[in-house]
Amino acid sequence: TEIKYGLPKGIIAGTIMQESYGNPTQLPKRNDAGAGIMMFQPGTARAYGLKIWGDSNATGRDSNHGLQIRELARSQGYSYRELSQLDERFHVPKAIDAGGRFLRDLYKRFGTWDEAISAYNSGTPKPNCNQTRYVQKVRQFQKYYNERDSN
Repeated sequence: TEIKYGLPKGIIAGTIMQESYGNPTQLPKRNDAGAGIMMFQPGTARAYGLKIWGDSNATGRDSNHGLQIRELARSQGYSYRELSQLDERFHVPKAIDAGGRFLRDLYKRFGTWDEAISAYNSGTPKPNCNQTRYVQKVRQFQKYYNERDSN
């Protein structure tokens, strides 16, 4: 996906680890409506072609949808097979592909990878985004995986 979309090596792994620690059925601690390995909000996921359970189009916090998606996950026993069919944010290959396209588009919009990473998390880049915990953690994970994979 990184090669396909012209992304820096390891940036998707870094984003995944910061968002979900690689857990495809991850839900946020707060019920903000994010879901899956890339922790997509429903409106952003829909914009990138993912099928979403429910009717939310929020690109930011939607506590009602967050509670609904948490109940869906519970009712399905947090089963990857079931959840990935009901809501493609839980479908690993589809979510990673959408995440790659989203990061590419954010880079084109904001001009730097740190700003793209920051905007992935908060909608728009934070001031001095390379000094934020989120961007630093994505970059640390990215570096770890790049070093690990080069040995």
